[in-house]
Amino acid sequence: TKRKNMEWYKAWGVRILCIVIAIILCGVLTTLLTGLNPISVYSVMLKGAFSTARRRWALFQSTAILLCISLALTPAFKMRFWNVGGEGQVLMGCLGASACMITLGGKVSNPILYILMIVSSLFLGALWGFLPAFFGAKYNTNATLFTLMMNYIATQIVAYFIILWENPKGSAHIGVINQKTHAGWLPKIGGSEYLLSIIVAGVLVVFMYIYLNYTKHGYEISVVGESVRTAKYVGINVKKVTLRTMILSGAICGLTGLILSGNINHTLTTTIVSGSLSNDTYIGIEDSPAESNCKEFSEETNNFKNSTECKNGREIHTRTTTLNVKEEFEQDKLDVKTNCQKINGQFVEEK
Repeated sequence: TKRKNMEWYKAWGVRILCIVIAIILCGVLTTLLTGLNPISVYSVMLKGAFSTARRRWALFQSTAILLCISLALTPAFKMRFWNVGGEGQVLMGCLGASACMITLGGKVSNPILYILMIVSSLFLGALWGFLPAFFGAKYNTNATLFTLMMNYIATQIVAYFIILWENPKGSAHIGVINQKTHAGWLPKIGGSEYLLSIIVAGVLVVFMYIYLNYTKHGYEISVVGESVRTAKYVGINVKKVTLRTMILSGAICGLTGLILSGNINHTLTTTIVSGSLSNDTYIGIEDSPAESNCKEFSEETNNFKNSTECKNGREIHTRTTTLNVKEEFEQDKLDVKTNCQKINGQFVEEK
């Protein structure tokens, strides 16, 4: 028999209990594998996420991006179409936004460029959602394998365009797009570069709740998810619902890609969805550092430079990040500093 719905407090109690058990198990594994105090490990994690305003805003922004992707996949999963191609669909959205910024930046006004970026991102994301749905509906292909393989195809396409647009040539990365003109950079909300993604995620939450629970489309999705035979029996066009839902799912992923490239990172990499920027430069430290100077900013590029002078005065090691952190640095100067530790006889730099 079908399990009856639990009272809300019991449902939340189960969720909280699962989280507590997971934390305890992770703490035990941490102690067994590393010998570290799990309480110290958790305190460092919490400090790293919440200790400063900049870190809190960055955490909210990252959470918003993950929420956007999860909301994009929700209708497909409710329909039991296992769309595991969210990464590829987001990458294609990033590609659409970046292509407009690179090829049209400075040639058209920003409002027009914004519209073209939105259309391109939504279209490419929707296309990447449409293809597995089309072949699944027409040839009964496996949705999980098809969408998974589409991730790799998207990664290779993005890699091709990175080589095509690489700056400087031979660097194998694009760098910050339109760094001087800011053409195509999505506007800040209330003077903050963090708010746009959070607002978009909030709007998507409301939209998806209404769409799935109070619209005809949402009803059809739920019926198809419960039973394809029942859906066909009551006259629902299953193929049409599948195509429509996956197009919507891909389009929202494409919108997330637009935010990543147009608002947060202002660049394009094959690992942008996972939060790793390949255009950051890290140079190791060989000699014992005397001091760390974290107050140098390039006014021309608005980049942050972290230089460490060695004791012998012969070498200067520089870490340059392409993220715009000038305002963030002024909010919390203690947050951005370099510590050097000697591990296995070699000096390493930690941020």
